[in-house]
Amino acid sequence: MNRFIAAYLANSKTGVGRLDQVPDRFWCQCRTFLQVQTVEQARAALGEGADVIVAQGTEAGGHGGRRATLPLVPAVVDIAGAVPVVAAGGIADGRGLAAALMLGAAGVLCGTAFFASDEALSPEGAKAVATAASGDDTLRSSVFDIARGLDWPDGWNIRTLRNGFSDRWAGDIDGLRGEGAAARQRYAEAAARGDFDTAAVIVGEGVGLVARREPAGDILARMVGEAEALLRSAPAFVEAARR
Repeated sequence: MNRFIAAYLANSKTGVGRLDQVPDRFWCQCRTFLQVQTVEQARAALGEGADVIVAQGTEAGGHGGRRATLPLVPAVVDIAGAVPVVAAGGIADGRGLAAALMLGAAGVLCGTAFFASDEALSPEGAKAVATAASGDDTLRSSVFDIARGLDWPDGWNIRTLRNGFSDRWAGDIDGLRGEGAAARQRYAEAAARGDFDTAAVIVGEGVGLVARREPAGDILARMVGEAEALLRSAPAFVEAARR
């Protein structure tokens, strides 16, 4: 029997998962992580009894909100009390990890950093596109949700790499909706054949820090090593300021 050690929830309507979404049989062996994009959502998550709050900034790939990681994380930390806060959004190397810890986070959640790793299930073509991309190449839009027939509520959109499809439709959302099933069919066919000038590559702004394919363990070890070195060097800044 598989043992679940964590449940990761984010409600598409409110941004806050509810703990009654976790089956009773998991409670004796499960910790709950609730992802939020605003301080208001963080208060709601704390009220739900979350074990860990994930404060996700808009720099993240995939669906998210408008708040940036740098100011959101400490604002959530300030109200979280003893509940650990994990920072997410735009963190893809040891510098981001060190910065998040200095903001009061207990750790970080990274997706884009591992998108092109050897173990990731991302399509090979998408990995190649991602490692050649810059964070400047991303956008938030509803284009790819509409193309996939996903009905996300107002206020939610998805960060991806720009491509020919998003360039064509990002400024004409109503036109894309008007295409209906035909657009969804064309998109599905493009995704099936690995055409990433149409299909979405779902990564965040941290993609500019992902330059090559490598094992996930190497990415993690380098990130931790970089952060440790930076944190150990931090007293030098204090000493320099005293001179």
